[in-house]
Amino acid sequence: MTRHGSCDTMCVMAMRRSAVPLTAVEREAVDRARRSPLLVEMLGQDPELALPSEASALHALVVLGLRAVQDAELERGYAQLAVSRDVEDEAYERAVRSDPRRRRSAFADEAEGAA
Repeated sequence: MTRHGSCDTMCVMAMRRSAVPLTAVEREAVDRARRSPLLVEMLGQDPELALPSEASALHALVVLGLRAVQDAELERGYAQLAVSRDVEDEAYERAVRSDPRRRRSAFADEAEGAA
């Protein structure tokens, strides 16, 4: 494994070049991103570093896109966990409320103990 200049994670350098069909508008956007210090900064690199080629810009955009997808998956998972916990919590609370042994207050227990 070798550290690749456009990503902050270890990248396998046994790379496979894939043809990526891009429209003229997309090619222009990739070129703007390649020249933007923001793209390099978003990767956690020194903004003074430039992405030397279209391929490096595409790689950086893929890395950031994959991060965005992973973040969205985690966010969705956390939201689903929160919903499931709410349903479980409500079921537990209903069970506790319906248990006659739980309806007695702490004061009633103390009053019985004092008597």
